[in-house]
Amino acid sequence: MANKRAHWSEETMKTFLDLCIAEKNVMNFNTKGLNAVGRKNVHRNFRLKTGLRYDDKQLQSKLTALRKTYNNWRDLQNRTGLGRNTNNGAVDTCDAEPTRGNPPPFLEELEILFSTNIQARGILLSAGGVRATNDTFATPQPIYQSSDRSRPKRSLWEQSMDSPKKKKTSIEECLRDISYAVTRHSHGQKSNNYDVA
Repeated sequence: MANKRAHWSEETMKTFLDLCIAEKNVMNFNTKGLNAVGRKNVHRNFRLKTGLRYDDKQLQSKLTALRKTYNNWRDLQNRTGLGRNTNNGAVDTCDAEPTRGNPPPFLEELEILFSTNIQARGILLSAGGVRATNDTFATPQPIYQSSDRSRPKRSLWEQSMDSPKKKKTSIEECLRDISYAVTRHSHGQKSNNYDVA
């Protein structure tokens, strides 16, 4: 039965995508698709849940086809209809409205698996602050890109750490502080607390 052609119903496809998402959540998914452990787990669980005896190559081929379908649809969404006129080098528009195409079935699951959206990559940290405060860490705020059509289901946070107070940059200030410290030390005063006028 391993050479038999695979027939994918909606229920079978949904089961397959859910298994792939579960493997991605446990880090058995890389930029090219399922890794060896993920493929083995999906193959075994797919057979247990559906009773279908598709081989590993059939499952991998389906995942590759789904990725291509999703990427082609996503690329259509980004087309502007603008292009360069090769005769005069000017920017031209297409007379016909570019077709956006219908979204592929199971779009939400495909976005979870194949989206390259930066929000899907976890917490973003940046060194250096943008405000003067005594707090060590900034309060986390949710981040969303203004061009996002839908916000992610899990919350994402951006955290930034404020920079330390700026050091004295003026050579005159440094020399004044040194001379004041030397003067105090030579007079026997060992206190480090002083006010510079």
